Amino acid sequence: MATDKKTLTKIDALVSEAVELLQELISDRQTEFDDRSEAWQDGDKGQAHTERTDELHLAYDDLENVQGTIQSLIEPA
Repeated sequence: MATDKKTLTKIDALVSEAVELLQELISDRQTEFDDRSEAWQDGDKGQAHTERTDELHLAYDDLENVQGTIQSLIEPA
């Protein structure tokens, strides 16, 4: 059982790092979008950028859910 907890703790650390990296990426993409002209934002490239960023938000949410599940397995209620 201790091995399971040790492994889950390692996985939790990796997922935490992925969550942080995704959060940074999303923030950087939002800054990049905000720095562009309104014409670019409203154009095809801006819309594609927004769609991709939205997909990254979904991935971020999914990883946070995974992290919560892993943490509940490490320290069950």
